[in-house]
Amino acid sequence: MSTSISSSSSVITTSSSKRLTGLMSNMDTDQIVKDMSSGTLTKIAKLKQKRQTLEWRQNAFRSVTTSLLNFSNQFLSSTSMTNLKKSSFFKSAVITSLGSNASAASVSGTADSIRNFSIGSIDKLATTAGITTDSNHKISTRNITTGEIDFLTSRDVSALEDTSITLSYGNDTFFMKLSDIELSSNADPSIQAQENAENLEAALNSALKAGGLNDLVSAELGTDGKITFRDLKNDGNELKVTGGSTALLNVLGLETGDSTSDGTLTGTNDLRTEELVKQVTFGESIANGNGTFTLDLNGVKAVVNLKELVNEDGSFKDPTMNMEKLATHINGELDKTYGTGKVNVSAVNVDGTPIAADATQGKLVFETTSTTSILSVASGDSGILGASGAMNMNLGDANRLLVFEPLTSSRNNLNAALDFSGGNTHSMTINDVDFEVGSDFIKVNGEQKDFAKGVTVNDIINTVNNSDAGVVMKYLSTSDRFSLTASQSGSVGKTNVTGTLGDALFGAEATRIGETEGTDSEMKVSFDGGRSYETITRSSNTFTLDGMDVTLNSTFTSQAVDAVTGTGDAITFSSKANADEVVDAVKSMIEEYNKMIEMVNTTVSTKPVRNKSGGGLTYQPLTDEQKEEMSDKEIEKWEQKAQEGILFADPLLRSLSSDLRFVFAIQVDGVSMNQIGIKTGTSYKDNGKISFDETQFRKALEEKPDAVAKLFNADGSNASGEKGAISKIEEIITRYANTSGSQKGSLIQKAGHSASPMSELDNVIYKEIRSLSDQIDTWEDKLKIEQDRYYSKFTNLEVYLNKMNAQSGWLMQQVGS
Repeated sequence: MSTSISSSSSVITTSSSKRLTGLMSNMDTDQIVKDMSSGTLTKIAKLKQKRQTLEWRQNAFRSVTTSLLNFSNQFLSSTSMTNLKKSSFFKSAVITSLGSNASAASVSGTADSIRNFSIGSIDKLATTAGITTDSNHKISTRNITTGEIDFLTSRDVSALEDTSITLSYGNDTFFMKLSDIELSSNADPSIQAQENAENLEAALNSALKAGGLNDLVSAELGTDGKITFRDLKNDGNELKVTGGSTALLNVLGLETGDSTSDGTLTGTNDLRTEELVKQVTFGESIANGNGTFTLDLNGVKAVVNLKELVNEDGSFKDPTMNMEKLATHINGELDKTYGTGKVNVSAVNVDGTPIAADATQGKLVFETTSTTSILSVASGDSGILGASGAMNMNLGDANRLLVFEPLTSSRNNLNAALDFSGGNTHSMTINDVDFEVGSDFIKVNGEQKDFAKGVTVNDIINTVNNSDAGVVMKYLSTSDRFSLTASQSGSVGKTNVTGTLGDALFGAEATRIGETEGTDSEMKVSFDGGRSYETITRSSNTFTLDGMDVTLNSTFTSQAVDAVTGTGDAITFSSKANADEVVDAVKSMIEEYNKMIEMVNTTVSTKPVRNKSGGGLTYQPLTDEQKEEMSDKEIEKWEQKAQEGILFADPLLRSLSSDLRFVFAIQVDGVSMNQIGIKTGTSYKDNGKISFDETQFRKALEEKPDAVAKLFNADGSNASGEKGAISKIEEIITRYANTSGSQKGSLIQKAGHSASPMSELDNVIYKEIRSLSDQIDTWEDKLKIEQDRYYSKFTNLEVYLNKMNAQSGWLMQQVGS
């Protein structure tokens, strides 16, 4: 990507809005002014062509840099799977475990590392300390319980629920729907009116955000109780009401077509005196909408239709409708999807006690027959969900912990009673780290963190996991349990939990299951072919041992291990060179190296297209005027030609080409690249490209992996003092494309690169582009002054001719009379 610096590109500036251009003289003033200022215009055009050429050169240099960096990332990076800088990469082997206990352990490494190595026994595997709550310790209530349902008493609901407003802003139109408008519960009528107005303001802003307008327009409640839609940018865009629900527009005091361009659009009504609340019965809530809600049981959704219960006016079709009949109806709806008895719905009194047969007020409890089934509220129609909905339950309610609900909320579904009233707190200690939880704060060893919206179970989990307790805490929703595992395996890991909060979450200490202490792995190994064995302990079952990566899978006790021959039940190992992986990596490296060589050489050797006479370039960057006369495709083809040979014979690239040419024409400690199947082309036209004999390379890799490794990564400290090919390439890439440190690569210094962000504004070509842009700005200022001067003269001429025509007309009129 080039670093271009923009400037005005107008051929003729339009600095004056009071020009009289040829009205009386019939002259093409614009063309005349253009011709008169052609010298300045030509100067600007040439400067822009020079700048474009520099930007193309910059892009070309950066393409070469990208090629070098890509090669480095793939074959020189320590994080790459094909890092050819590591000697061990060429010595890697496929290691096979042998013996009757072979499956008990696996080892990877080099052939040298496993020579004479055997495992006589694996006496213990490492375990991780952990705690899991007992299945009988219910973390959640394992049910969904609705709020109070009352068939006879009307409930307060928002009069504007599910209303909408459509606004246009500039050329765009936005539709906003209001939902979940909170209602004030304050008993004081004036305070209630103010809070309901504020809640409507919040709902409008939420709708603006959902509609994509929140960065452009806000809804603000004034001290007079009126809503103002404010243009946050205030840049002259028209803000207009283009539609909306009659009820909402009437409340706001707005009409379709109301608009403003001064940044504010204010309704005429005081929301504190408007009817923002209405009363509806259970049946009316159902009748006014579609009357359904959806439950999700282990991923399977079931729709419950309540509209079958009511008439159009909201009265019950069954005059004797009661809570038990409602539960029976919902059970029948759920049985259609889940089968009989998978989910049971029952009615209880508001306090949870058994309900009377004819009760018209109470709660519903949704329970699953399987303790591992997860039931949740997936969706609901208008008037059904929410505190003001007929069912008085919420989207997302579930028979498991709602870990993002505050502990003080009745919705969090935590089975343990945690009383936070009066400033009560609950404590837990894990591995000597103290946690104190209040309703809106958590202290860790006395250091407090506040949670303005209330502490949730998720906050407790995150706080524990990010503390120094050295544990990982999880809530397992399927089994409705908490688990706690030590961050470190082995005997160093601990999971000691005490305190009332610990008992509430994990159960009393005596009831916890899976409470285990961490243990270390223990094994007997031999490094001398089974002649002697020594005991090794580690805190993990996966570890590094003298260059080998060892994984223990199971225990075994060796029988009749012969300390001299190493026979018996011990695990021994055989190795075979991992030729396939190495061959594939080297083959890929050679392909990329040849591409890099070809790119550099093509870039530096391609000549630009010149006139047949051998003079100037045939294709120069196009001027703005030339582009106006050409199609996009013609411009693209022209600029492709203009960029050919943009770096022809560049000394920096010629130096890079020379450095790369002979990288593989080497030998180290008497072994040459030719001997392992990698040969540099003998023709000058090959420009240093190399060929690869896979058969010969495989043979060398199996017979002398150390020599192969040295040919790639010897650092010059070997007997011959010669460096390997990869070491040489790394030096070249560092010299030309180093992106870190104070000394950047020469290509980075020349043209910059996105891999070194600071260099994009600090390189030789950028400074030249900046200088040209400054010159262009200066000349365009001169052009403006020059053209204004010419236009002023022509304007005066037009004024003079107009006066002459007027006088001539007056004289003709006098003569005629």
